[in-house]
Amino acid sequence: MTIPKTPSMAKYFIAFLFASFLSSAQTDSISLTVPFSTDSTSLTAWNGERYVPMFLKGINLGVSVPGTFPGELAATTQDYQRWFEMIRAAGFNVIRIYTLHYPRFYDEITAYNEKHPDKPLYFIQGVWLEEEIPNYDHNLYSLNPSFHAEMMANVRAVHGDTSIPQRFGKAYGDFTTDASRWCMAYLMGREIYPEEVLNANDSRPSTTSYNGRFLSIQNTFAAEVFLTAHMDSLIQFEFDEYQTMRPISVSSWPTLDPIPHPEETFRNEDTAQVDFSIVDFSNAPAGLYISYHAYPYYPDFISKTASYRAYSDAYGQNSYLGYLHDLKSHYQNMPLIIAEFGVPSSWGVAHYSASDMNHGGHTEREQGELGMRMLKNIYSANCGGGFYFAWIDEWFKQTWITNPYETTPSARIMWPNYTAAEQNFGLIGYLDTAAQWEFIDSCAACPITTVYAKPTIGDFEVYLETNPVLAEGDTLYVAFDTYGDAEGESVLPNGDTLNINAEFLLEVIDGAAKLYVMRSYDLYGIWHGISDPDQLYRSVPSQSGDWRLVRWKNNQPDQDIQYIGNLDMTDSFRGQSSRDAVIIDTNEIFIRIPWTLLQVSNPTQRIVMDDDRSTAVTEYDTTDGIHLEVRFDGDIHNTSNRITWPTYVRVTQVEEIEKRSYTIMQQEMPTMVDFSLARTDEYDVNGRLVVDVSEGVLANDEQLNGGEMEVVLKDAPAHGLLQLRSDGSFEYQPEPDFLGADMFTYSVFSLGDMSEKVTVHLNVQSGSDRELLRVGPVPTTDVLHVYSDILVDEVIVSDIDGRIVMTYIPSNADFDLNLANLANGAYVLQFMVGEDAWVRKITVQ
Repeated sequence: MTIPKTPSMAKYFIAFLFASFLSSAQTDSISLTVPFSTDSTSLTAWNGERYVPMFLKGINLGVSVPGTFPGELAATTQDYQRWFEMIRAAGFNVIRIYTLHYPRFYDEITAYNEKHPDKPLYFIQGVWLEEEIPNYDHNLYSLNPSFHAEMMANVRAVHGDTSIPQRFGKAYGDFTTDASRWCMAYLMGREIYPEEVLNANDSRPSTTSYNGRFLSIQNTFAAEVFLTAHMDSLIQFEFDEYQTMRPISVSSWPTLDPIPHPEETFRNEDTAQVDFSIVDFSNAPAGLYISYHAYPYYPDFISKTASYRAYSDAYGQNSYLGYLHDLKSHYQNMPLIIAEFGVPSSWGVAHYSASDMNHGGHTEREQGELGMRMLKNIYSANCGGGFYFAWIDEWFKQTWITNPYETTPSARIMWPNYTAAEQNFGLIGYLDTAAQWEFIDSCAACPITTVYAKPTIGDFEVYLETNPVLAEGDTLYVAFDTYGDAEGESVLPNGDTLNINAEFLLEVIDGAAKLYVMRSYDLYGIWHGISDPDQLYRSVPSQSGDWRLVRWKNNQPDQDIQYIGNLDMTDSFRGQSSRDAVIIDTNEIFIRIPWTLLQVSNPTQRIVMDDDRSTAVTEYDTTDGIHLEVRFDGDIHNTSNRITWPTYVRVTQVEEIEKRSYTIMQQEMPTMVDFSLARTDEYDVNGRLVVDVSEGVLANDEQLNGGEMEVVLKDAPAHGLLQLRSDGSFEYQPEPDFLGADMFTYSVFSLGDMSEKVTVHLNVQSGSDRELLRVGPVPTTDVLHVYSDILVDEVIVSDIDGRIVMTYIPSNADFDLNLANLANGAYVLQFMVGEDAWVRKITVQ
């Protein structure tokens, strides 16, 4: 039997034109044309009666898979299908994309949500602001035409209503899938540079206001006018074309925040500002939210401001939390969304923070733990949610501190630099599946019994077996001759002579592993130009025994050196981490050194650093491979030939893996605030109504964090009996002579949290011919008569707040219930029949 049922959102959209707009973005009177809105703290969702706040647990979805640049948008249909399942399984409830994707994204996000209607994945659509156009003068107004065109293309694509011809570096194709149902909001722009703001302001000093149809701003500067006008333009375009609108924002970052920061070390980080707190959005029912990319380590004022450093959380001192509180206090009346946060699992540190949430230098476990720490900070600072950066490791990204070690940027996409902070933000990484161990040597009677080596896409690995095991006081040396037979250091720190000339030396002794570089090949200070004259940046013949611990010069005076040559080391008892360079398991020793620490500038072509500092350019050499010499307990093993590896121009040898950080966040995400969206329902009733699960009250409800939903009754109907089950199915029996509107309310319980209650409207068009259970009189004074065709096991009477005030166990099908001792008011009766409960509301007067 088909049950007439009208979900309150009418599948989320009713298209009509507004005759006028109300004075607030957050009001119950707003049309269903606005499925999402804002309040002072959160993005909100319409449930049929009101807007309810959501805390966004989001993920930034970049799609620069290995071997590709961002403009290729190379993620496949299969990638999206797999990723959406993994993203939902991790506990994220919304995806942020920076720019228009190919049609397959919109096809697959729609397919996923139609397959999982109770656990959807929403997305926030980015509208990219160009930054590389011919002859760009770094004035925002020069980007007007392209920004407006990109906005219209994005909106049409979200609605499945456009065909874009082939174009370079951007998505194109036939966009035929209307994914707008799952689009929660728009986020325009990118991290705008201070000079772009200042140039815009200087070029148009008289542009100080904008009076738009939906958004307005007064007594401001030209850059803020530019951005406000473009947000208003998008709202207008979507509303005029598709009779709908959604919350909107422009991407910003601490460099442009409107708060003065006198503690900032680099003044260009606090010279320009963009302030949206003065935007009037009273004519925009979907509202305006504030979006920031905010990290704990940058700019320096986040770590240096005394008032920020006074904040702490369960982990300790936390200046990041202090900054979030300060930023939110400026935007008191608007939701603040942290659209990027996170830390990378790189070996290298590009920037330090006072909270130890640094720009790199973390294990994958620490990456996940700190990611959750930041998300909890975002919540405790009264922000509306955060978007973790990022989903996958993206190899195309440059990091200032590793740039001098690399050759051409075009080669960067072909290999993972485990030392580079910017490449290692992802929860998903990539593993070399093609590299094979190469046998080097074996000697059953020797202290070193077995030697293997393996060059991989991201590092050079060595495997040893020893007899005896490496004990306290023992020293293990592994020397690396990375290029040139004649060049290199030939004397060990203890004065012994190597059989090879080596550029690098690994020393393992007393639980410590250290990587040394020969003096002339030391690159310390290369980025800052402060290296000593005898640091030639190339290998030369040497017998000095002058080895230097590998160090990196950072750019902070108080934490300016990373001794990255002090390698992480572990054993079978302590567990392993992603930064372990040496792992000892009894007599087995596993070693891995990232290519950059061996100054291999481009492993895809076997190119190594071989610079001549007297020239203006950086010189490189091509190596034939790596020679090894391993020494332990008087035993020496050398490679007879250089260990080489094939060059390549396409990445085909990797597979996707979940980093440890993914697992950590997946485990911890359920501890964060939950969100279930219960929506109002409406049923036509003709006699006794029986509704199964497929048509029940949960059928149009959503659990945005992936949990299972259960129904909890809040208010019973006043004109009939209700049996409401936890799965959303129910039976309703109206009074015989009653016609008209009855109702009950319920909430969704999931993952330990309760949703806001919503109403189920019952349009009773004809009464029941036969009642299973009838009560009267209603209202009653002292005695309620109960007439039943079934034997009731127990009657539970609760007040309107759910407190049980009396119970009664009847002995017959028909019985009287003495309510004389109850105060006047409304009560809920539960007639228990086995495990089922029939409920109805009565009034005592």
